[in-house]
Amino acid sequence: MVKLSGQQGERWVHQPNPDHWAVLLYGPNRGLVRDRAKTISSLLTDGHLDDPFLVANLDETAVKADPGVLATEAFSQALTGGAKIVRVSGATDKIVSELDDILKSNSKSNMLIVESTDLPPRSKLRSLFEKSTNAASIGCYDDDSTNLRALVIDKFRTEKISFDNEAVDALLIRLGKDRLLNLSEIEKVCLFVGSGETVSENQVRLAIGGSGGESIDDIVYLIFDGQKVFADQALAEGLIEGYAPVQI
Repeated sequence: MVKLSGQQGERWVHQPNPDHWAVLLYGPNRGLVRDRAKTISSLLTDGHLDDPFLVANLDETAVKADPGVLATEAFSQALTGGAKIVRVSGATDKIVSELDDILKSNSKSNMLIVESTDLPPRSKLRSLFEKSTNAASIGCYDDDSTNLRALVIDKFRTEKISFDNEAVDALLIRLGKDRLLNLSEIEKVCLFVGSGETVSENQVRLAIGGSGGESIDDIVYLIFDGQKVFADQALAEGLIEGYAPVQI
């Protein structure tokens, strides 16, 4: 049984086991499912995600319309050489037989990355992958605070952005549950700050906003701190929030 969860699943995504010909990514966090599928695909194709010779994109509708297409793509060679992957989105129990034939084949197939929704434990699709010795099953659930903090810090370090706990905490309280949306917000902050710079709590708030808008104190402190660009943006947000100019 190759059922991975938590940090085990995260490690597999960044270092896929070559003995596994297929991986099932499922769970309620659709953003995390798509992000992990993209990460695995990028690793195995050296970043050539848009190369049709290296990546075959299918969905369940296409597989059911042409039952042989999945096996054809699974065992075909990449015309340009290198590893080929087959991504199947929207998978359910309806294509278990096609996947079962590939996993039980005597020949090693191309890498199958199967994306699904939140599958119950009795799901035939989930059971197939959990019982196959040459496949992995990875649940994709909502990020907890520990995972989110690691995600933020890793991105800052990748961009060589200096940070302190206050800046990280300011970003964490503005993130939600969906991985793709969280990555988008983190990317906004990184672009706003700039590679090699230092991120502050104020910059986080200005880059992606806050729960209650800018306070007058925030605006005043930025003005008298000499941070003209941030003060100007904070002032604009404050006016949008309804502060009267005479108040400020």
